Amino acid sequence: MTDDIESSAEQLEKASLENKRLWNATAAITFAWANIENSMIMLLEKILNENRTSSVSYASAIYFAPSNIETRFKIVDRALEEFIYHHGLVGLADEWKACLKTLDNLKRTRNKVAHGHISSIHKNGKTYYRLTSPLFNMQEARATYKNKQIPGLSANDLENSLKATFEINQRIREFTKLVEFIQMGDLPSYGRKLAELRASREKSTDNRTV
Repeated sequence: MTDDIESSAEQLEKASLENKRLWNATAAITFAWANIENSMIMLLEKILNENRTSSVSYASAIYFAPSNIETRFKIVDRALEEFIYHHGLVGLADEWKACLKTLDNLKRTRNKVAHGHISSIHKNGKTYYRLTSPLFNMQEARATYKNKQIPGLSANDLENSLKATFEINQRIREFTKLVEFIQMGDLPSYGRKLAELRASREKSTDNRTV
């Protein structure tokens, strides 16, 4: 009987810790994506600053004109595409495509954070906390239960997404440096930085496949 009480107490403590981690991770992801948008603005500003006549206020006005993040990203994407085309930067184009692909994958979690909520789920005598779809999105929950899974994202899922968001934000800032090197005519520094960017992406990809 004592063992059962201790086991129950441990489960409650574990569930409570999971709940706190979920709240912390959802808040952190929200702020991390604000930093992603800041980095995208700085990249756009650097692209527009080809003739040293632009400023971040112009880039910000253009970037935030649309209300959805997909269109904002497309603005930066098209601007960088033009920059790449006019400077013949094939290697940079490949790295940028990989960056956008990662952003698109991470954006799915960001959208779940923006539109979901934290739920307590009771299954097999245990309590779990998960970030799930809105309460009355019964169809998605039903499909998950049908596959004998616990619906939603765990704290580990969100913390892994947060780490990846920090990493991709740093990569966006590296693209800003690459654009600046081209504008300065510093091709050796551009080549070294691009090689570093490619190597870090390949290393990150290898680690995820292990």
